[in-house]
Amino acid sequence: MERKSKKKLMNTYNRQNPFQSKLIERTVLNPLSDKKTYHLKFDISNTNIQYTPGDSLAVLPQNEPSLIERTLEVLNISKEKSISHPKTNTKTSIYDFFLKEASITKLSNGFFKYLIKNQKLKENEEKLQNLLDNRELLKDYIETHALFDTLIEFPIKELDLDELCQKLLPLIPRLYSITSACKATPNSIELIVAHVTYEASGYLRKGVCSTYLCECPETHYDIYVQPSHGFHLPKDPSTDILMIGSGTGIAPFRAFILERIHKNAPGKNWLFFGEKHRKQDFFYEDELKKFESENKLKLSLAFSRDQKEKIYVQHILLKEKDAVWKHIQDGGSIYVCGDAKKMAKDIELALIEIAQEKKDISNHEAIEFIQKLREDNRYLRDVY
Repeated sequence: MERKSKKKLMNTYNRQNPFQSKLIERTVLNPLSDKKTYHLKFDISNTNIQYTPGDSLAVLPQNEPSLIERTLEVLNISKEKSISHPKTNTKTSIYDFFLKEASITKLSNGFFKYLIKNQKLKENEEKLQNLLDNRELLKDYIETHALFDTLIEFPIKELDLDELCQKLLPLIPRLYSITSACKATPNSIELIVAHVTYEASGYLRKGVCSTYLCECPETHYDIYVQPSHGFHLPKDPSTDILMIGSGTGIAPFRAFILERIHKNAPGKNWLFFGEKHRKQDFFYEDELKKFESENKLKLSLAFSRDQKEKIYVQHILLKEKDAVWKHIQDGGSIYVCGDAKKMAKDIELALIEIAQEKKDISNHEAIEFIQKLREDNRYLRDVY
């Protein structure tokens, strides 16, 4: 009965009913870098919230107040202006709606259709239609424009605020791989978050949730655990694991390592980690080097900008091909976390190359071999 009640309590936290957790630590991991990355720790004491390495933490974000104010200025309305909530049909202020409910940095196709019908200038209708007719152009525009500058470029003739709000996408939870181990630190959940900023169309753009987590003076955040679908440690603790990640892709692997060390798992831990510069981007360096000195972890590192020729994790993987192949032959598992477009693809190509050479088989056969590892849950990826 006790076990069931704990599970029931743990599962009560979700998107509709998040847990309001206190942020108890916010530390810059790379103070020398222009691209700041933060270690965050949330208090979950007295909650019975549990998680497994590989799970994610969902954070319900809020839009940056200065961005909301800029948007309201373009719309020429006050923050107290009342609207009818698109979903509940209840009255709420436009400021609160923009703060917690609506995406004002990423716009929908439906919003652009709404703009076409409500343009002040006839020539803008054709421009907007061209955007809608060209998927790549529209994608590029959405990635580089928010609500406020879209409305500046395409001003509407008559503002129906309720209709405009109906065309906005909802502000959805953001998922971050948990970088702590519940068994080792049961009273907290830890994240590693890169603060996303970039210039586009003449304005400084900021990641909605990374700004909320890294810049906002808030002390409490709405969170819940999102279980992983398969990206977990092997059931057999004696299984050797090889982990490959770059940047914040180290998150689940730090959790893996902490969990295995806490449980005295006999399996070997091997981490391939890559970033730009060792001096400023070697996240958790002291901790990882300590584990290495205690023979609890093997480290293989790639810092791409520390030498004339760029070196990435896939290059180190190929350099270690004999040991990597032995790891595979001995029944070890392989995990990859990070960028899906480039890093994860390059890692897979490297694994295929190793298999092709070591088994003396064709490229097609090597691809099938790596696919079989995936089917056997020995090659798992968490990519984005």
